[in-house]
Amino acid sequence: MRHPPFVFGVTLCVALTLFAACGVTRGEPASAELALEGGGGRFTTATGWDVVLDEARLVIDGLHVFAPAGDASAALERVLWLGPSVALAHGGHDDFGGRATRIEWLGPALLDLLGEGPTPLGPMSGSVGATDGATLAFGPLPADLATASGPTHGHHAFLRGTASREVDGAPEVVRFEGGLDFTVGGTEHLIEAIAMTDRVEPEGRFTLSFELSRWLDQARFERLAAGDPALITPSAQVGIAWDLGLRDPMGIHLTYERGTP
Repeated sequence: MRHPPFVFGVTLCVALTLFAACGVTRGEPASAELALEGGGGRFTTATGWDVVLDEARLVIDGLHVFAPAGDASAALERVLWLGPSVALAHGGHDDFGGRATRIEWLGPALLDLLGEGPTPLGPMSGSVGATDGATLAFGPLPADLATASGPTHGHHAFLRGTASREVDGAPEVVRFEGGLDFTVGGTEHLIEAIAMTDRVEPEGRFTLSFELSRWLDQARFERLAAGDPALITPSAQVGIAWDLGLRDPMGIHLTYERGTP
């Protein structure tokens, strides 16, 4: 009995897929919960200002934890008829330079960085194995956050607070607020080289936190244009210092705890 060409083609595709899968080391699936730990909103900058933050918000799009180079355990095959699997390979343009993703969280989410206690952000999925750094990604703002009336006033990041100091015995106080944006595309929307070397197990919990004092450590609030509040703009010295401080991976902390979240 002769089989129709269509049936023969399907059979051949299935056979080739199974053959290819046999040569791939499958990673053991892993899951985790991601939580945000609020940071301190009071600090003194290297420029001599005492800062109290009333608002500190950030909209992030994804958190990607990578496997060491050449680690094949991060490659989970996608078998179409078995349904979707862990998204560890990124097709098309790869912002991550071909690095294999160990485990990841996909947003977007609005973070209140002054919130008390751990705030759940949602599940992460990936594979068991070693890690070698992490990257925080920013994407297009969702419609409800892209408006001036939103919590971040249409920005990826928003700050509001008061900076004070004494100059020749006289108090100087600057109330300030402003937003910061990430250009989406290339690597401008990424904060890379976040430290992470823990081994991911089948179940666990990641905690993300931000060292807010780094954001404004080099800010010179006396250079802000007069206003109440004074507005932080991208071209102002405070805006430039904030942009550099926010992008500093040393100010972003990611910890991992194995076990049931």
